[in-house]
Amino acid sequence: MSVADIQEIVEAFGRAAGRAKEAGFDAVQIHGAHGFLLNQFLLPAFNKRTDAYGGPIENRTKVILEILQTMRSHVGDDFPILIKLNSEDMIQGGLTINDAIQAGLMIQDAGIDAIESSGGTVVTGDHCQTEISSEEKEAYWRKAAKAFKEKLATPLILVGGVRSLQLAEKLYDGGYADYFSMSRPFIREPGLVARWASSDLARATCLSDNLCRGPLLDGGGIYCVVEEMKEKE
Repeated sequence: MSVADIQEIVEAFGRAAGRAKEAGFDAVQIHGAHGFLLNQFLLPAFNKRTDAYGGPIENRTKVILEILQTMRSHVGDDFPILIKLNSEDMIQGGLTINDAIQAGLMIQDAGIDAIESSGGTVVTGDHCQTEISSEEKEAYWRKAAKAFKEKLATPLILVGGVRSLQLAEKLYDGGYADYFSMSRPFIREPGLVARWASSDLARATCLSDNLCRGPLLDGGGIYCVVEEMKEKE
């Protein structure tokens, strides 16, 4: 990408945030994880630039800082902006935990409202792990999140394999994260949090099989394939 290309992307992020606010959304989140564009700027495995956007972590984080600044100019200081960042990339030439924390600190100082800690990439396919059948296999990015939490003051959200309220409370008490995020469990159980609030504390029924990705990639939307099969039966 030329520098002009990068600046076009930066401005596009700003305009998108402005449209989201105008449409009535409560917040916006920058996707800086999972091997997508902004994560590629951060990763030495992808970023081979020799200009102001490549080399040391300060340069590799530059585009995210510019995007955040531009988004602020469109939405103001009181509209929440979050970012999803990888704590671990699971790829040769990925971020070290020290570089990831350094990037997080710079983004924090630039005024981000919260950081969602994730990991893995679409290249390796492990950003969305399967067979989460026990508490030990849940919250598979928890160790790196703890390292983030020990250095960052901004609210930290942990995503990745959270399947039980009991574990979330345990990790919260242990200083791993301030909030917890889920995706696949809500595809199968949209009312999961309401169920837990009603004192039914059984773990999420999501099988973590990733079959819900099939219809999405085929252009048919996203839904729990297992639940659809049960309904047909």
